[in-house]
Amino acid sequence: MKERWSDSDIIDDNQFQLVLDTMPGRVFWKDLNHTYRGANLAFARDIGFDSVADIIGKTDFDTSASQDQMQAFVDDDRAVMSSGMPKLRIEEPQTRADNRTYWLETNKIPLKDSDGNVIGLLGTYHDITDRVEARQEIEYQAVHDQLTKLPNRRYLMSRIEALDQMPNRSNWGALLFLDLDQFKQVNDSLGHQVGDCLLQLVAERINSTINVAQGVCRTGGDEFSVLLEDLGSDESLALQSATNRAESIVNGLAAPFYVNEHCLYIGVSIGLTLISPRSKYLQSKLREADVAMYEAKAQGQNIVQSYSEEMRLRTDRCYSLQNRLRQAVQTGGFNLVYQPQVDVDGTLICAEVLLRWNDDELGSVSPLEFIPLAERTGAIHAIGDWVLDAALQQIVDWESRFQLAPTFKLAVNISAVQFSDRNFVNKIKCAVASYGAAASRLELEITESLLLENEDNILIALNELRAAGFNIVIDDFGTGYSSLSYLTYIPFNKLKLDRSFISRIAADKHQHGIAMAVTMLARTLNVKLVSEGIETSEELAVLATLGSDLFQGYYFAAGLPSSDFAKRYLIE
Repeated sequence: MKERWSDSDIIDDNQFQLVLDTMPGRVFWKDLNHTYRGANLAFARDIGFDSVADIIGKTDFDTSASQDQMQAFVDDDRAVMSSGMPKLRIEEPQTRADNRTYWLETNKIPLKDSDGNVIGLLGTYHDITDRVEARQEIEYQAVHDQLTKLPNRRYLMSRIEALDQMPNRSNWGALLFLDLDQFKQVNDSLGHQVGDCLLQLVAERINSTINVAQGVCRTGGDEFSVLLEDLGSDESLALQSATNRAESIVNGLAAPFYVNEHCLYIGVSIGLTLISPRSKYLQSKLREADVAMYEAKAQGQNIVQSYSEEMRLRTDRCYSLQNRLRQAVQTGGFNLVYQPQVDVDGTLICAEVLLRWNDDELGSVSPLEFIPLAERTGAIHAIGDWVLDAALQQIVDWESRFQLAPTFKLAVNISAVQFSDRNFVNKIKCAVASYGAAASRLELEITESLLLENEDNILIALNELRAAGFNIVIDDFGTGYSSLSYLTYIPFNKLKLDRSFISRIAADKHQHGIAMAVTMLARTLNVKLVSEGIETSEELAVLATLGSDLFQGYYFAAGLPSSDFAKRYLIE
């Protein structure tokens, strides 16, 4: 590079220009006046020129981009040249002539003569639009529900945390928990597609009724929440205002919903808890609103119930459930079923162990109901031990009777509470050794919520389990509210894509985009991606095309008793 620039410095070395034009990235250089002195053809075309010669002697303000954007580039260049220090791997947007925003990873390096004087600037960049957009989609999903487009539970938690840390609060607030009445009947009788459409319409109506910017969230399957702030300094008026808004939601949802040819009516039970200006540790408000909501549901449909201390006493149902759960733990009132996990060719790869409880008095109790209760009461430790023993007995039995593939595994769900037992890892290792089983036969499925616990202890435990030969699977990926940063240090073998990303994937471009982004993420991390909850051949076809490694769901089979599973999948 010469020490001084002149207008005759336009490159005429065809071979050098050919090298520049062949590069996949973009290259340009400028003098101290921000005038272009050279570039490759890809860069010239990016900024609206047909040839390199067309940009020589021009500045950023002669290009097709906006003046504001060009001024920002010039200011950035000036900072590099005046400081003499490079700026490397800068992510920045650029709007081009087609009005589309592209993302670039840019390097800007000061050009110096033999005396060390800055005489210009060399710039390179490459297009990272696909990578950034995929990341943005995943980041968006982290705080939004893909079905309704509402903020999710993670977002709600962040809002509550911000409110908790706000100094000198003077106004009352309120938290509403909403649970739809009779929604399960809609799903069971008309199917999940109708149910999904109904949830979307419900979300739109709640939003339009309450009109609270970013205050309405979807926190579960048919559960929503509303965070109300700045309700004034008077407690009674704040309660009245929150109650009025809750009742407006009840009234708004009373009108019929039209989904395809169906006219649907649905109710809502709402729990309400006030947030005092002096309240601290506001996460407890989540529990209070939840308790109030269950009280409202116990009283019937379309009820708004405010939280009170008396609600600490659970309903008769909860009391009965807790007693029966204790008895089931003592008498072994549980059983296991097995759901197959197959590859794209339909070959059996794994079986997920699913816990079932059919009580003599209560009938069939959903794991969604008794597992949280078991976690709250500590019964999950005994239940988890029983599940592990039963699963190990089963794999040893199958190995003795069938020619299992060396790679076949049983997947066992592990509760976050189980990790609170400091002896948990040794307990698993000892159990495997006592049955003479191989640790590699077991996959331990953990949810994202586990990673919100004591991260150091969890990481130590997971690393020890991996070192012992167990496989680690992150279940329900993307449905929690933990940071994606855990993917950089948690040792795991598989990601399980939740059904919430799979339903309607063939018709919804956003669902399709999220599934594609997670697939790319799994490939980048070199882990297997399992798509669970598959119910249709269309869903299977789309996910197979995207590159999912393994598949699971009712499309293949529901949970099967061990004898039925063996007859269907293990006997040749």
